[in-house]
Order: sequence, then structure tokens, then C-alpha cells
Amino acid sequence: LLTLPSAEQESNANRAKSKNNQLRSALNSGLEEYTFALHKFQKTMQQENSYSQIIAVDQIHNEAWLLQYEVYRNGLFEQLKKDTEHFLFHGCADASVDNIIKRGFDRNHAGEIHGTSYGRGVYFSSSARESHKYTKPNQSHESHERLL
Repeated sequence: LLTLPSAEQESNANRAKSKNNQLRSALNSGLEEYTFALHKFQKTMQQENSYSQIIAVDQIHNEAWLLQYEVYRNGLFEQLKKDTEHFLFHGCADASVDNIIKRGFDRNHAGEIHGTSYGRGVYFSSSARESHKYTKPNQSHESHERLL
């Protein structure tokens, strides 16, 4: 389970990045960001025994993506005069995690594992349970989801 930082979380992400110069870092269970991601995941799984445990909650920080996101979000807010931000899940194979972290979502790889039921693209869901259907466990039987 991974989360991209919001504007409010940027300072914490900058501290984590400056400490180890990495895009991906584990969140401590006492942090607000950890609790937020965990709550969103558990609330939207909506089914007992649909997963056995959460192994880690990581935070992704990519300065370029954060800037693009903030410009786009602020533009939408100015145009629509309301907040349109939503937190969405993306389920994927373990092998895809590092590529998504480094390069983002790539529509060229859309449909390679799960087809293109609704057309070629990258899919997200407001439900962790729905997104979980599209995860592919690794050799350790771990599945990965992103909360964006």
C-alpha cells in the first residue's frame, strides 16, 4: 500500500527524502499519513478475511509529479470553485511497483495482465476491495496496492 503525499504532507516527505535521497520510504505506524492510508484501505476493503495483514505503508515522493499535480489541482479549483480531489486505489503486480514509482503509469502496458474491459488505459478505484482484484501476488504471496 503506497500513498503519494498531499501538499500538506510535502514537508514530511522532503525530510524523508533528504535523509536517504530515495523516492520510496516506509512510514512509521505513528504518523498521521500512515493512519490515513491504513483507514482508507481497511474501510474500503469491506470484507472480512479479504487480506491477512498489512506488511507496510510506504510513501512515494517525486518532486516533479508533486508540482504537476499541485498546478493541475489548483487550476481545477480556480475553474470549478470546488475541491475535486479524490483518493483512489490501483492494484498491480509486484514487478510493476518500481517502474510505476520511477516512471509513473504507462498506458503502453495497459491490458498486459488483466485485459482492457473498458478500453486501453490505466484503471483506478475508490474501493481497495475492487482494486485488490487486480493485484498479482509475488513469490512471498504479497500483493501491492497504491493509494493515490
